[in-house]
Amino acid sequence: GFALGNGEILFAGIEGDEKSLEAHDGACLAACADPDGLALLSAGDDGRVVKTDPGGAQSVLFDEFGRFIDQITAADWGGIAFADGRKLYVLMPDGKMKRYHAKSQVGGLAFSPKGRKLAISRYNGASVYWVGTDREKPEEYNWNGAHGIVGWSPNADWLVTSMQENALHVWRSDHKKHVRM
Repeated sequence: GFALGNGEILFAGIEGDEKSLEAHDGACLAACADPDGLALLSAGDDGRVVKTDPGGAQSVLFDEFGRFIDQITAADWGGIAFADGRKLYVLMPDGKMKRYHAKSQVGGLAFSPKGRKLAISRYNGASVYWVGTDREKPEEYNWNGAHGIVGWSPNADWLVTSMQENALHVWRSDHKKHVRM
């Protein structure tokens, strides 16, 4: 599946078959597989998060006019996180929404492979939110510069961000010691 700049979702098969579906009134800004891997989640500049399956079924998971949702990710346990500037949203499997406010614009999102930690990259570092718990304040991982894509090591011991300065920055998640490459 592909999310396109004209707001369409395109599913293409191995035999060359294609199916195009309208998902957004504007551009698709981000996309990822849904938690079960059977559909595509897309976010757009129309303030919507839409789930589209290859058969053509669509459901709007979030719709708030005026939002510019440009980041989205999903966790194996069913959580979906997306961001609009400094606003961070986590849609829980039961339909409840958790809202957070980041220090600066979110540059990337990644759920940890071990549990319910959500890492975001931002200007001057990264923040880790404990989703599904009572913790409201994130753990802060600081390093000056613009951080983009964020990810976890397979064992969740390391947090990595790409930087605008042609570098990677790596933190040990348990004691926040860091390395730059």
